[in-house]
Amino acid sequence: MDKKNRKMWWPWALLIIVIGSAAYFFLTAGVEEGPENSGIEQSPVDVKYDRMGIAGNVNIIATYLNPTSIDNQNLNFKLAFETHSVKLGQYKPDKISQIETESGVIFKEDIVWKPESEEGHHVSGILSVPVQDSAKVGEANFTLVIKNIEGVERLEFNWK
Repeated sequence: MDKKNRKMWWPWALLIIVIGSAAYFFLTAGVEEGPENSGIEQSPVDVKYDRMGIAGNVNIIATYLNPTSIDNQNLNFKLAFETHSVKLGQYKPDKISQIETESGVIFKEDIVWKPESEEGHHVSGILSVPVQDSAKVGEANFTLVIKNIEGVERLEFNWK
């Protein structure tokens, strides 16, 4: 390698390091430690059971848990509410949720909310909706309805 070529390689190496560092920073910026990294054992949930919706400034993720758990008395959902401008404590998931089946049956009594996190703008937990036979309801088309969040009368999460 002659002197001219030796002097030309270091700017390229520096450029590659800068670009690689910037790419790493932008790809990992804002990534928070989630349940999968917290040491808490999670049941495997197929993404085909996740639904997302937006009510005003509130993002809601609903995951239907029954395909991965055995519970013939309840339909179970993991709900996560996220916002940066709304006080989520005013909403009680067990009071504003119901299940509607394709045959018109509505389940809205004795719903139980088990909070996992109630940190102001990030609330999550398990919503259990008692039904006579969750396997039968779960095999049919049904809708989880969450009512009256941020001026949105009905937010629907459908499973077919």
